[in-house]
Amino acid sequence: MDKTSKPMLDPDPLNIAIAISSACSAAAAIGTFVSMRGREKKTKRNEIRNQLHKAYRALNSTHKCLKDFISFIEQFGHLDAAFRIASAQILGPTTITNDLKRIYMGSCYAGRDLIEAAAKLSDLLDDQDAAECQKNVMKFDDFLRQALTSRTYGQYIN
Repeated sequence: MDKTSKPMLDPDPLNIAIAISSACSAAAAIGTFVSMRGREKKTKRNEIRNQLHKAYRALNSTHKCLKDFISFIEQFGHLDAAFRIASAQILGPTTITNDLKRIYMGSCYAGRDLIEAAAKLSDLLDDQDAAECQKNVMKFDDFLRQALTSRTYGQYIN
């Protein structure tokens, strides 16, 4: 058996799911900035627009990671696997392990970019916008809690 076809363990799928969820968590605040566009002072518009574009690209990256992750979970028949550490092993050649690592790292980078954009955007908030942003974050918190307490990967994905 050559090195490229030797079975290897994956990065645990639960870690990938948590990284994707973390990337999405910063997106809750981003919605506030989209809805407040046009109310900001002219001097802030370019900075807000740049950060919104950065957030948009990071959301696209997160979406791609989630789609790839779903594909692996479905391919290896883990939709009904318990949503916990080591319950959904994905064994395969190095290429599969590398793909899973790429998904994990992609979701980590996207999360970092979203958090950075949200932090920079939050510096531009006034009190009214901050309150609106907090409402969006609280709505997302409920969604995130449901996702991370899923019993199976299938429930997490849906």
